[in-house]
Amino acid sequence: MKNKTKTENYWDWELANETKRMDAESKGS
Repeated sequence: MKNKTKTENYWDWELANETKRMDAESKGS
């Protein structure tokens, strides 16, 4: 897992963002 492509890094980042957003919504809207 050393060499990630730009696409893989992008998807990791997107997934993390999505998870954070959903956490925030479920905790306190």
